Amino acid sequence: LRPMGRATSGVTGMRFRGDDSLLSLSVLHEGEDPDVFVVFENGMAKRSPASDWNAKGRGGLGVAVAKITERNGDLVGALTVGEDDEVLVIMGKGNIVRMPVSPVTRRGRNTRRSRW
Repeated sequence: LRPMGRATSGVTGMRFRGDDSLLSLSVLHEGEDPDVFVVFENGMAKRSPASDWNAKGRGGLGVAVAKITERNGDLVGALTVGEDDEVLVIMGKGNIVRMPVSPVTRRGRNTRRSRW
C-alpha cells in the first residue's frame, strides 16, 4: 500500500464536544422536505419540517434538537418521515409499538414535544 497524500486524506465532516455523539443521519435530496421525527426515552416525540433545520458546513458542531433534562430524558431515535409513514418503537421491556407519525403534531424545530 502506498501512503495517501494530504489531498486524498479526506475532510472532517463534523466535530463533537465531550460526550456528544451522532444519533442519526439522513440524506435529503433537492426539492424534498420530509419531517424530522425525534423520540425521547420518556415516550415523548416531536416532528418538524426538515426545512426548519439549517444546513451546516464541514467541521460544524451540528444542531441542537432539545435541552436534555430529567423530564425530557435522552434522545433515543431520529429519522426522516413522510406524513403517511409509521414507526416501530421497541420499549425497554421488549414491547413493540407501531404507530403512524401523523398524530404527532408537526411543529417548528424549537417547540416542545408531544406525548404519544
